Amino acid sequence: MLVAAPGEPVTRTAPERTSDVMSSKVRLIVVYVLPGIAIYATGTLGDREIDAIVWPLALLIMGVACVANARRCGRVHCFFTAPLFLLAALLSALHGWRVVDLGPRAWELIGYGTFALAFVLYFVPEAIWGKYFQR
Repeated sequence: MLVAAPGEPVTRTAPERTSDVMSSKVRLIVVYVLPGIAIYATGTLGDREIDAIVWPLALLIMGVACVANARRCGRVHCFFTAPLFLLAALLSALHGWRVVDLGPRAWELIGYGTFALAFVLYFVPEAIWGKYFQR
């Protein structure tokens, strides 16, 4: 059931929110925190071959989780972060597998850029439209 006063963002009732990945600490850790830690940990090693495997996989997990979350519960920020994570996965794969040379600072740009944009895209859209899009 959707609840909203006139002029206020639409929010979902408790049963609809339970399908949100963000509602479960375990799911949140598995699909966002652990991949983020893997990216950070391998990024500090400076080993392109490891980064070329870990980064695309971790970012793909995060992107697919956002796609599923957007479809399942309509979480607003997932509509914005899903394409970001999927694009970052593609860029890190192309650069890591030497299909495209994005320059000597590519890993930094992909890593910092992705997580800085994800931070902004997490808060700004939900400040504008609320936590959930109406179905």
